[in-house]
Amino acid sequence: MTDRILTELREQIRVAHGREPKPTAGIIDSQSVKGADTVSRESRGYDAGKKINGRKRFIVTDTLGLLVTVWVLAASWHDQDGAKGALLATYAATPIRLPQHVRGDDPMGRPRRHGPPSHPRRTRHPPTTPYLQHTRLTAM
Repeated sequence: MTDRILTELREQIRVAHGREPKPTAGIIDSQSVKGADTVSRESRGYDAGKKINGRKRFIVTDTLGLLVTVWVLAASWHDQDGAKGALLATYAATPIRLPQHVRGDDPMGRPRRHGPPSHPRRTRHPPTTPYLQHTRLTAM
């Protein structure tokens, strides 16, 4: 019932702002929250990066900042792993399609930057073809 009400309100606000009723793009972020004494130990964990014992919530909003999905896990979950569940729930509930229509920040807290990597040895992904050609030319 609550999901239907939130969906209806989100669609009404989007239409009032001149947008399509259903979002086609979104923004994801996570937040570690200290667990209260009433939170059971089974549902909380330790986020070593932020030094917080509690829960981690993954929030997906549309481009207007309206709530689309919330996914709550123990804080010990890594951002990349926990985000998968939030993104799958978003995929099931909206026309937002992954990954090209959802933006987030870097797991290290830096804003995600588009384009070739500035430090190719530090990247986890293979470089793009033009970068490989440039590397081969300079290595000769």
